[in-house]
Amino acid sequence: TGKPLLASFLGGREAAGGVAILNEAGIPTVPYPDTAARSFTYMVRFARNLANLYETPQIAGRGMSEERLAVLGAALDSARAGGREDLTSGEVASLLRAYGLAAIRGAASELHEGAVPLRIVSRVDPQFGPVLALSAGGGLRTFLPGESLGLPPLNSTLARLMVDRSGLRPALVRASLPIEAMEGALVRLSALVSEFGRLRELVLDPAWLARGGHYPDNSAMTLHPISQPDSSLP
Repeated sequence: TGKPLLASFLGGREAAGGVAILNEAGIPTVPYPDTAARSFTYMVRFARNLANLYETPQIAGRGMSEERLAVLGAALDSARAGGREDLTSGEVASLLRAYGLAAIRGAASELHEGAVPLRIVSRVDPQFGPVLALSAGGGLRTFLPGESLGLPPLNSTLARLMVDRSGLRPALVRASLPIEAMEGALVRLSALVSEFGRLRELVLDPAWLARGGHYPDNSAMTLHPISQPDSSLP
């Protein structure tokens, strides 16, 4: 049939002959229907995960815009000259602006009604390299403690999956904020993380999502040690 087949026989030893025939034909058998249903669910999730991997855009080789290259280069040169691993607030703001994320002073909740606080972090995992983590930020984190992870670079499909896994969708709906705005912010941040190889850690907490845009209110970036050669970066 070209479709995956699972069989479940409720017969014990009386069904052993049928089980053997199916197993020889490559058709898996399980003793109970609920086990078959659970196995089928795992197969569906596995197939979806594979499809999501193929959704990942290829950043390498696409090239960066001249503006991004200039901003990244200026931040690196300044940090090297000062012997720093932590970027200044001005350098962080310039980088975020270059990737379409504006920085403002003061909490966005005071400037826009219906803003939702977010916490977005990027850290380097020893096995997977840079990993993005999305969760509620500020006081909202008390009520929504969950967190979702994603491997950059992201596209809108992968970003939407991160939003769904984070549990933030109801809060965004209540605030009448389009989910696409959250997806776009994650895609742009993932591009920053993918293209800025020297970036060791990024913390936006809180980063406000409002109808007027995305507003990192408290952000920090830390670089890999200046002495670390490019060839050993994740």
